Amino acid sequence: MRLKTSSSRTERCLITGFDSFGKFTSNPSQRIVESLPEEFKIPRTNLLVEVDTLVLPTCCKQSWRAIRNQLSKNRYKSLIMLGLSGGRSKISLERYALNIRDYGIPDNNGHRYDGTPIYKGESEALKTDLPLTDLRRVLRGKNFPTEVSNFAGSFICNEVYYHALRYKEETGALNSVLFVHVPQPKELARTLVEAQHINMESAKSAAARSTKALQLMTECVQEIATYCSKLS
Repeated sequence: MRLKTSSSRTERCLITGFDSFGKFTSNPSQRIVESLPEEFKIPRTNLLVEVDTLVLPTCCKQSWRAIRNQLSKNRYKSLIMLGLSGGRSKISLERYALNIRDYGIPDNNGHRYDGTPIYKGESEALKTDLPLTDLRRVLRGKNFPTEVSNFAGSFICNEVYYHALRYKEETGALNSVLFVHVPQPKELARTLVEAQHINMESAKSAAARSTKALQLMTECVQEIATYCSKLS
């Protein structure tokens, strides 16, 4: 991929998150998408990014159906999907999706699988064609604690990612597809405090630090949307 020149244009981006599931009573991916602006102008360019958002049910049957239905309504250039990974402490850019359903817990409608392929006889893994190491460099340059991950799990996050990458391959309708795992705000706040991040200087309580961390994740997602909208 190469960066487009700054000719006047509007790009539309779909950004999704998930509702709460399992032991988690709140899902930061939902709170992030609910906080994103409907549109924003990229500084020093003539590019306007229009943002549509969805909060997905954590269900293998309903989640991709909701995304595909929304994709049919508009001509989107970018699809960015967010999900919670409770054990992580940074924002993770996922490189691969696996063709497998291997749920450690039931989804929100009680579905559970043990090593079942999503699509029988198809590729065991699909890879985003976004230049993730460059995206990571850009995000770290703006003080977002990010990493590239090679494992998106084997639950619903991985599943919608596989569907989306397959959809992009089959239709050519999307310019870029990416799944981003976000940590719990308190875990990211701990990382920021340890790194003496500027955002944490005025946050004295744990609640204030978590609020700052959630805000930073929202800004990071907007920056990812900016990066994807500039790519051709």
